[in-house]
Amino acid sequence: MTDLTNSLADLAERIKESHAAFLAAQRMTADKALETGRLLCRAKDECKHGEWLPLLDRAGVGERWAQHLMKIARAGIKSETVTALGGIKATLKVLADFRLPTHDEVLVVSVDNFDQASNEPMAILWPSSDHRGFYHFASIDSRDDGVEVHFLGKPTRAAPILMSNGEFVSGVWLAIEQFAKGKFATFDMQIVPADVAAEYQELVQEAMAA
Repeated sequence: MTDLTNSLADLAERIKESHAAFLAAQRMTADKALETGRLLCRAKDECKHGEWLPLLDRAGVGERWAQHLMKIARAGIKSETVTALGGIKATLKVLADFRLPTHDEVLVVSVDNFDQASNEPMAILWPSSDHRGFYHFASIDSRDDGVEVHFLGKPTRAAPILMSNGEFVSGVWLAIEQFAKGKFATFDMQIVPADVAAEYQELVQEAMAA
């Protein structure tokens, strides 16, 4: 380890302290954004015809901004994920590009921007043929000694569920978040035809049958 001069060591500590405060502020921003989004969803459901815009005006929230916060809240994404993705704007972009695969498609998830030289595992999500609106999820880790597959024992529901505390929970996003483990800086998702991902699905089916 290279020894730093006293001046650089002092700067490093100041940077560390400042960066920690920056990350804490980002996490608080994400927490408050989701809380606001949930409250807006509740208010929207309770509003009668013609009450929504006056409510927003009284709350001091613009209509477009309210739609953004409600979209993130309803997606069921955790505040930690919002922070890791880069904030509200970055999360909205991910949600705008995100869609679930159809019966002849597979969603492939990567935490290394699909770098072929990387040793990071990938995950796949595909619709259940037996339960409409539910999806199978599995991660595939290619190792020198073989392939390790982890999969959810039961298909997960696609539609987020509204909990009694006002939070939305998405089984799909819970699975993605658990797989990503915070590695959203190089996170990417692609929809591919089922035949393109057939090899991955076969590996998962073999593991499920074992």
